[in-house]
Amino acid sequence: MLSKIYILTLLYLFSIGYINSQVILFDDCHGQLAGNACWSPKCGYRTWSELLKNRSFIVKVLSDISGTAKFNENILKDVEILILPEPNIPYTQKEKKIIVNFLLRGGKIIAIANHGGSDRNFDNYDSSKIFNEMFSQFGVRCNGDVIFEAPLRGKIYNHPISYGIRSLGIWGGTSFSISNPDLKVIAKTGDGRAVILAGEIGKGKIVMIGDSTIFEDGNRIGRKNLHRTYFNFLYQLPQLSINIVNWLTGREEELILEFEPKFAEDAKYKERDKNIFIDCSHYNNEAYHLYSFSKDLKIEGFNCYYNFEQISLDLLRKCKIFIVSNPQFNFKKREIEALKKWIRDGGILILSGMTDRHQACNSNAINKLLSGIGSQVRINSDQVQDDTNNSQRPWGILIHNFGKNWRFPSVKQIMLWSSASIVDSNYRPILELSKYKKLEVIELGDNDTYQVDADKKANMVRYPKGSRIVLATWEKLNKGQLVLLGMCHFTDFQYPQSKIYPVIFKKIKHQTPLFNKLLIKKLIGIANENL
Repeated sequence: MLSKIYILTLLYLFSIGYINSQVILFDDCHGQLAGNACWSPKCGYRTWSELLKNRSFIVKVLSDISGTAKFNENILKDVEILILPEPNIPYTQKEKKIIVNFLLRGGKIIAIANHGGSDRNFDNYDSSKIFNEMFSQFGVRCNGDVIFEAPLRGKIYNHPISYGIRSLGIWGGTSFSISNPDLKVIAKTGDGRAVILAGEIGKGKIVMIGDSTIFEDGNRIGRKNLHRTYFNFLYQLPQLSINIVNWLTGREEELILEFEPKFAEDAKYKERDKNIFIDCSHYNNEAYHLYSFSKDLKIEGFNCYYNFEQISLDLLRKCKIFIVSNPQFNFKKREIEALKKWIRDGGILILSGMTDRHQACNSNAINKLLSGIGSQVRINSDQVQDDTNNSQRPWGILIHNFGKNWRFPSVKQIMLWSSASIVDSNYRPILELSKYKKLEVIELGDNDTYQVDADKKANMVRYPKGSRIVLATWEKLNKGQLVLLGMCHFTDFQYPQSKIYPVIFKKIKHQTPLFNKLLIKKLIGIANENL
């Protein structure tokens, strides 16, 4: 008879996962490191793999267990889940047979595709073509299209995989065509294209995802950090990655969210004077890096909500401040009309752009909005640089010149980078404020701050040499206010306490977080004075 101590020991070992741990195998031998890809637990998928290990899974990579960098009959014998992240080298006929048989006999597969044409090693094979050769026999095909949609505007269906998830995004992915009724769509784009699916094939289970970026944490071998999509707290991607594994292995649902953002649709009208909305509905580049900013404002008694809906007057009337950071999607006419009326009635719009060097810049969208609401200012098509006052990069400028009504004694300087300049509605430099009505300058460069036509399109409005370049403005519009920033002040890259604050900035003294807090309070104070 087994002793009580022995039985208790066994139970303990089972509970912490030392017995019957399930093996998850990542394929990293079929072009997963080609080009700028890094889809492996050793680099871009490191954080995901750590989450799996913390849940008693054994994580392995093919390169560590296969001497030939290929699959054979024995490799998958003890594997519970096989993850195929964006292969760029086609599988041999023998490998395809082994993988398919693994699935049919009860194995679980996560197949992660990417947009059409993502042939990173130039061998005429991308992940869509490779997966179609293997899985089209089961009634599913990668369409090989290119999708950028964040947030997804289509439906997220009720399923264990979507547990705890309210929003997802696709950053250059593909969609799937499905003819197999056993495969269910988990998430769709606004125009109805399936980008995540799951179902049973034979005795096994499969999950297919149309974008390899969504689980990337920015860890690159010998490269710069390119994407940190996995940490995008607006889209619950770690939750998705654990949901998938839990469903495949039959584990119970588990809520792992460290921070769940509030959504604008849930905001209360009676709290509107304390509500600040951050727009995410126009593929806003920086919106998901405003965690520290949101946290600071919460301490000050404000409620920060994230908006994924089309802008409407009913939505705007539930907030005092609406922040739009670097929108990449154009605003619809009815959205511009709603913003115009809301501002006229006392709303505060904070709008920011960025340098034209970045492909994510859409100054046309910003300037059409500014024109539509009757503003006197526009975003320039340039990049502002400074060779002396900077954060070790010319484009990382340190600002210590503020307009007379925007100087705070406790703020000596703030840090910007990749900022555009501000010009007037006739696309001329702002040199004499007396020419404009109810317009103030918030931030200016030094006498030696200069501009660069970064995108080389020759559409930059040039400030005269020696003049101070305007980087942020405040404008009174009827009862409301408009703040236009050359770049977003509020990102985690400007908050020393954030997890992603760059190491090279550690020794730089700046008061950007404090300035942001004081800016918001001043805007609210001005609004209250006008009541």
